[in-house]
Amino acid sequence: MTWFAARIAPQKEAKAHDLLAAHGFESLFAHEVREVRRLRHKRYANIPVIRPLLPSYALIRHDGTPDWERRAAALEWPGGARVIYAWVGYANRPWPIPQPSIDALAAMSGQISRLPNPRILAAGSAARVTGGPFSGFKGRVEAIRDRRVMLLLGMFGAERAVEIPADQVEAA
Repeated sequence: MTWFAARIAPQKEAKAHDLLAAHGFESLFAHEVREVRRLRHKRYANIPVIRPLLPSYALIRHDGTPDWERRAAALEWPGGARVIYAWVGYANRPWPIPQPSIDALAAMSGQISRLPNPRILAAGSAARVTGGPFSGFKGRVEAIRDRRVMLLLGMFGAERAVEIPADQVEAA
């Protein structure tokens, strides 16, 4: 049995995997779970997000039946759009993918990529404002009191001291 790649609709890799499996095709959804920092309910949280390792591609295993590629290419989403746009190969004929490449993708699939440890804010360190009217400004931490950070921001040709809530500042 041989593996082939097909070009599919963007951001539909998981749905294509499910649809192909429902129609009797063996497929591989190579993905990673990445922790993304998002603002939720006025607090930052690391949220796991599933990202494909091969965006806009599906890996399909040949099952040995005649006309399998035509049957796979004829699959449609609800609404009539085709699932497979084109085969990866030559003259719209699928080209086989070596088994070691598939094994490597399968081994990488499902692993969790963690965010790097956040840098800690301290007096004298560089910081970036992430929210509020000064969003995008970079400056130097002067002091940290309670839940507020005193930053020296370069504005109007001079450094200005600005006090900003700690949840709107991150280490640069």
